[in-house]
Amino acid sequence: MMISRTNPRPADAVRAIMMWPVAATTGAATMREIAESLAADEIGLVPVTAHGSVVGMVSERDLARHLANGANPDHVSAADIMTTDIVEVSPDCEIAAVARLMLDAGVRHLLIRDRDAVAGVVSIRDVLAVLTEAVDDVVPGASANGGATGRMHRRVR
Repeated sequence: MMISRTNPRPADAVRAIMMWPVAATTGAATMREIAESLAADEIGLVPVTAHGSVVGMVSERDLARHLANGANPDHVSAADIMTTDIVEVSPDCEIAAVARLMLDAGVRHLLIRDRDAVAGVVSIRDVLAVLTEAVDDVVPGASANGGATGRMHRRVR
């Protein structure tokens, strides 16, 4: 995956941080095949295509939800679990606007579409990196440590 980064700012176009090219799968791909693809490419989402068009998307969250509900990863297909309510923006959309859209829509990935073609994908992590840098510029040292210990804490149930 190529990531185009040249110290982008929140007012910059999302094309500055989108990942491309975008790997895709078909509706016939099994959950296991999708999980293997996500792991191999170190990505969190794969568009599902049919006849050259994106018809849905499968994310890590979709896989986890269906596995937790007992889905057989070798017999359940992308078409069975894909999200069809696709949230997308143009490559010219400002990164700050993308952040707001992701928050409002409750999604962690957006499809970037230029006319009718898929131009890339952006994740919340990509957007957060830009916003964090902007905060550092306004509040020096805010994220350098910011009181964090540098340890991850996992919630135990």
